[in-house]
Amino acid sequence: MATIYEREIESLHAFFEAWHQARCPPERFACLETALSPSFERVTPAGTIQDRETVLASVEGARGDCTGDFAIEIEAVEQIDRTPRRALVRYVERQSPGDDRLSTVLFGLLGGSADERTDGATHGRAGAGTDESAASTGLVWLSLQETWL
Repeated sequence: MATIYEREIESLHAFFEAWHQARCPPERFACLETALSPSFERVTPAGTIQDRETVLASVEGARGDCTGDFAIEIEAVEQIDRTPRRALVRYVERQSPGDDRLSTVLFGLLGGSADERTDGATHGRAGAGTDESAASTGLVWLSLQETWL
C-alpha cells in the first residue's frame, strides 16, 4: 500500500509528465503553485539553489517541451524521518529519455500528522480529476535536493 508521501510524489510527477507533454491545460499549473511552500527551495543535481519563483517560472515555460515517449517513474520511496510537522522522504526519479536522480524532499505536514491522513491523498494533477489544495492533502513541499545517479 502506497504511503501518503509516495502518492504525493507520484501525483506531482504525473503532473510534470503531463505538463511537459502539454497533455493538461494551462490552468492545471495552479496545482504546482499550491504544492510548493512560499519558502520552497530546490537544490539541482548541479548544486544550484533555486527559489520557488525560479522553479515556477522554469516549469511554466517548459509546457510542451517534451514530445514522444517522455515518462517519469518514481521508485524506492523511503521515509527517512518524521516529526508531527515535517517528513523527510527520499526517492528515485527515472526520466525517459533523460537522467535518473536521487531526490530528497522535506514535506511540511499541515493540520496534524500523516498518520491521520491515510486515505487517498492524491491531487489528480495529471488526469481529469479535480485539483486539491495543499490544505486538503495535508502536505506541502518545503525543500527538494536532487543528485544525479
